[in-house]
Amino acid sequence: MGKARAEAAVTCERAVADIETRGNIVRFPSDTDNGFRLLLRLVTDLVGDADGLRVRVEEIGFSGSTMFIDDFARVFTGKSVKDMHFALDMKEGQKVLLITDKLPVMARFVAGYLIRRHEGDPELASFL
Repeated sequence: MGKARAEAAVTCERAVADIETRGNIVRFPSDTDNGFRLLLRLVTDLVGDADGLRVRVEEIGFSGSTMFIDDFARVFTGKSVKDMHFALDMKEGQKVLLITDKLPVMARFVAGYLIRRHEGDPELASFL
């Protein structure tokens, strides 16, 4: 089992290295404001012109190292940290649901969250 895991780890490392050399990974910029602006543009592109969703995206704001999605959700990062954290205020307290340094991944996650909120997803509502 140990040999299989080691081989799988090597395969994953090669795949990541290959993707990075082809330039398919968009890194979170060191300038937080520019990073949030780029993330917001990606989210805007993902939701398109859907009624109501565009309004939710336009209400997103950011200050310092935090992007406020709505009253429950936020994305935050640190100045020396490239990772973005998606945090959600739930009944049990704040939970970090995603940590990544890849803008497209975070944009898809935020867009998915906004769609579920907009559609009034009962499962999501039960956690808030």
